[in-house]
Amino acid sequence: MDSEDVWFYFLMCYFHEHYSELISVIFIISFIGIIWGIIHEMRWLSVFFTLPLLIFVVGLIFF
Repeated sequence: MDSEDVWFYFLMCYFHEHYSELISVIFIISFIGIIWGIIHEMRWLSVFFTLPLLIFVVGLIFF
């Protein structure tokens, strides 16, 4: 087993066990980043923080 595989396995186990806690943190950080980007007219920042939300929503819909 590669060292990369060990880290990947650790992250997947952690996310699986703490899924509900992490999703709320991801949403809060993403919304703060989107609002911060809009207020300070940094559209790239808003797009950067919108992508995790889109990936999460698409994952919920299709998986």
